[in-house]
Amino acid sequence: MSLLRSSDLRRAVGFLNDYCTPVEVHSYTQQVLEGLYRLIDSDQWALAEFRNLNDAAEAVVTVAPQNFALPPMKSFFAANGVQAHLNWYGSVVRALRLSDVMSRQKFHAQPVYRDFYRLIGAEDALFAHFDADGAMFIGGTRGSTVPTRDKELFDLLVGRSSTM
Repeated sequence: MSLLRSSDLRRAVGFLNDYCTPVEVHSYTQQVLEGLYRLIDSDQWALAEFRNLNDAAEAVVTVAPQNFALPPMKSFFAANGVQAHLNWYGSVVRALRLSDVMSRQKFHAQPVYRDFYRLIGAEDALFAHFDADGAMFIGGTRGSTVPTRDKELFDLLVGRSSTM
């Protein structure tokens, strides 16, 4: 049973109206991330676009809020590059929480926690992966567990509801 209420659906429609009107590409990406930051309670939202799956240094990352400092992306994806990250999570084309994938104890034991998530104070993340000419990840982090309702709202926005 869905936890979304009619007010959540109205907020989603408001988000689409306010933040998803096509404009110049770079500002459009920032606009959508700023909208997600306001819509879903998170510490930050980011879109990472990878053109070479084996070299995270070639990533283009856009963050909201703009003043949120991320550690170097290379530390996030480690030596094996983005392909290792894709293998870890699988093909995620719907909203997924890190807490859906592994326990907090197992998460804390991962190098990606030590090298990235711990540095930004994140204990959970809500994200989706899209295959394009490389890979695109869009997601937000939180210092606590992401509520199911926020996951369902993001699912609704990425077009793959987990409740269907």
